[in-house]
Amino acid sequence: MSEQEDQSILMQRIWRMQIANARAHQGLLHFALLGLVLITFSFYQQFSLVDSNQLAGWTVAAISLIAVSAVLSNHINSRQHRISTEIIDIYLVVNTFIFGIIMAFGQVIFHANVAPFSTQNTLDISVNLFGFAILFSHMVGLICYTDRYRYFCTFVLTSMSPLIAQQLVRGSETLIKPNSILIDIYILFILFCGYRLHKIRTKSAWLVIRNENLIDYMESSKDHTELVNGQLEQEMRQRIYTEEKLQESNTRLEEKVRERTQDLTNSNTQLQSSQQRLEMAHSAGGIGTWDWDIAHRKMHSTNFEQILGYSDEEMESFLSDMAKIVHVEDYPIVRQAVAAHLLNHTDRYEAEFRMRHKYGYWVWIQDIGRVVERDPQTRFAKRMVGVRRNINAERLAAEGQKLSSTVFQQVAEGIFILDGKMRYINMNPFFEKITGFSRDELIGNGFLNLNRIFTTRAQQSQQKIIKTLETIGEFEGEAIGQHKNGDEFPMWMHINSIVDEKQRKTHYVGIISDLTERKKNEQRLSYLANYDLLTDLPNRNFFKDHLHQLILQSTDEDSSFALLRLNLDRFRLLNDLLGAEGADQLLKQVAQRLSSYDARTGIIAHLGGDDFAIVLPHTEENQKDLEQYCEKLLEVFETPFDIKAQEITVTISVGIAIFPEHGRQVDTISNYAENALQEAKRVGGNTIRFASKQLGIQSLERINLENALRKALSSEQFVVYYQAKFNAATQTIVGFEALVRWNHPTKGLIAPIQFIGLAEEMGIISALGEFVLDQSCAQIKKWQESGFDSLTVSVNVSAQQLQRGNFIATIDRILKKHQIDPSLLELEITETLLMDEPEKVRGILQEIKTRNISIALDDFGTGYSSLSYLGLYPIDVIKVDRSFVMHMTSNHEQRAIVRAILAMSHSLNMKVVAEGVETIEQAQLLRAEGCDLLQGFLLSKPLPAFEATLLLINAMSTPLITI
Repeated sequence: MSEQEDQSILMQRIWRMQIANARAHQGLLHFALLGLVLITFSFYQQFSLVDSNQLAGWTVAAISLIAVSAVLSNHINSRQHRISTEIIDIYLVVNTFIFGIIMAFGQVIFHANVAPFSTQNTLDISVNLFGFAILFSHMVGLICYTDRYRYFCTFVLTSMSPLIAQQLVRGSETLIKPNSILIDIYILFILFCGYRLHKIRTKSAWLVIRNENLIDYMESSKDHTELVNGQLEQEMRQRIYTEEKLQESNTRLEEKVRERTQDLTNSNTQLQSSQQRLEMAHSAGGIGTWDWDIAHRKMHSTNFEQILGYSDEEMESFLSDMAKIVHVEDYPIVRQAVAAHLLNHTDRYEAEFRMRHKYGYWVWIQDIGRVVERDPQTRFAKRMVGVRRNINAERLAAEGQKLSSTVFQQVAEGIFILDGKMRYINMNPFFEKITGFSRDELIGNGFLNLNRIFTTRAQQSQQKIIKTLETIGEFEGEAIGQHKNGDEFPMWMHINSIVDEKQRKTHYVGIISDLTERKKNEQRLSYLANYDLLTDLPNRNFFKDHLHQLILQSTDEDSSFALLRLNLDRFRLLNDLLGAEGADQLLKQVAQRLSSYDARTGIIAHLGGDDFAIVLPHTEENQKDLEQYCEKLLEVFETPFDIKAQEITVTISVGIAIFPEHGRQVDTISNYAENALQEAKRVGGNTIRFASKQLGIQSLERINLENALRKALSSEQFVVYYQAKFNAATQTIVGFEALVRWNHPTKGLIAPIQFIGLAEEMGIISALGEFVLDQSCAQIKKWQESGFDSLTVSVNVSAQQLQRGNFIATIDRILKKHQIDPSLLELEITETLLMDEPEKVRGILQEIKTRNISIALDDFGTGYSSLSYLGLYPIDVIKVDRSFVMHMTSNHEQRAIVRAILAMSHSLNMKVVAEGVETIEQAQLLRAEGCDLLQGFLLSKPLPAFEATLLLINAMSTPLITI
């Protein structure tokens, strides 16, 4: 819009405002003129200064005209929106003319004059009284009519028309008279006053309109700025547009009204605050903006340092070769997308790709931009702007959702989803396969209710499931399902309810597994678990259970029985001679011969290899019958066996134990029978030996300890204690060593020295070590959650654990289970462990090091102490044996050895832990020699996990010792 058009619109608004103001003052004018008329009438009527008829006529006419004007004004006010401003303007001109006529006729009637003297130059009150009324009406006119100057001029000139006409009629002789001059001066003065007041009011109206424009503009700018804050996706373009508009507005405002500078300054302050909030929003949302000046090959960006770690200068250095930071697989796609938009083939540029962070890892980025300036001639892009944001979390969420969807579709379990009314709304293909129903048949139907006849068992199972869901909101257990074809099938079902924030059940999610094959396998496994496949005889498990039940029954009935253990003599030689297949045939025939021998036999079992067991009823009176039974049994085996067309003669050895004479427990009586069998074999075989008390006493204690040790592992009788490791420099607890203890139900805590060696012989040390490792990692996690983030826990590792071949997998599984930082775990090995299969051990230790787990060499100096170990193996910590620490304060040689170990370890960047610190003198000397960590009873004895945690808490306020 041009300036002339702006000026025309402004004058039009001022004109309307002036007319509106003049119309608004009509009430005041009516009231003032009515008062003047009434005052004039009262005064002249009282003093009879004029003819009463003329006075009454003028008064009635004036009041009538004023009343008519008031009525018309009220009518116009009530219909102002329907009446054009031009008509109102004409009405007001006519109205002022009529009011002027009223005053003019008053002058004629009352011979009024505005001059202070009459024609005889004497003060005439009757003449001048109405002149004062005219002056007062002019003052009222200054108030009411100066918005429109022509209204005022019309009123003044009309009201003064008799005096003006008198001067014009009488000629020049009246113009020079003092009264005429004063009248002329008064008219000019009052017109000049009206003109100046009109100008002032016009200026005021102009200022009011300008202020309204400014207010409207400022409100518009404020709304626009708030809109900008809400539009994050178009923030850059909107900011540029807003800045340009504000800059243009500031220029216009500075040119048009200087007094609004402060308001504009406040507006700029608000804009800066908005921009800061916008930048903070970008920063909080991980959004960066970029402005690419293509013509000058410059790039301006914001917030990229937070997203990618690069400063603006570093980003400009990559502008010429973005392939340096864009992933090689994504670079062609990005380049193609940019080129397509620069050539105007696409509305905007958009790409998702990976960029290398300053610290080396890859970040998924979403880039959106648009060319905002092109060359008008060539249409080449000159400027491009856009936003860039980190979408790592979104990509991970999308991949997770895709993975969840894939798992839902591909998992070999039936998965289904129900709504709050237990109607199917979704299921996976495997659920359709299990039930036989298609997706279309299931959707919308009630849970387990598909308009068909259920079997009794299926119906009972359905009612149980629904009742459980309605009461506790979850069901898990075995149930009976019914296939579409009507067949029942066993299934395992797990259903959970999903509740909203008001704890209302909105959905149910369930998983079912077809147990048909599992049931068949269980039956098969049950047979395999209790019977020997080769001989079809009961196996060791079944035999032990049966023997246990027989012991209970015999105890209740106060009866006895005999347990016979049989071995084939020289079976190992026969096995080598006949081969595996021939040996199996021999064992089958032995089982058949034993089974057909005597009907009195209670049970015959094949315990494994060539080991068989027989249970016979027995009483003290039939001792001789038992001996005869065994002798005939030996005779049965005198007949050769036919194996692969060869006659094989086999003899047996038999060991016999009697219940309850030789024990009232399965293991005890079995051990006695085993010892008797071994005695029979020792004397040459093909004989019978009865068990005796003295025969099993020596090995019984060991056997009992072995059994108790195995039971302790399965019944969780082992506990882990923790002994603190103390940083000699900072005098704080930095870690613990995990030490296993056996909490025997009757003997209490048993030290490791009493059972560790036996556990190694029994081959259960690996399981025990895995238990300690698992418990230690679980405790590390608990300490982390309690705020102790940097505590390391060292765990002893045995040779069997490394040699079993699955130690690395065990570590990975336990670390994954407890989700801990591997650097908080330390594994302790001994020097002797390094000597067995050194290449294999070194490979395992290297694998452990790749997981950022520390390795400590325990009891250094007590074994071979080969220095080559320190260079060949990835060792981080050396533990000085307590034997050196114990005597170092009194023995200079021991102190020298410790000093040498410390110097050597530190030169190899290894930490040193001194074990067995029991006196303050030892601690002070070790610290003076530069030892890193101290461990011993001076600091803390081994403690349960709870007491170790209390020790940590107390050590935060009070050091364990001060050295």
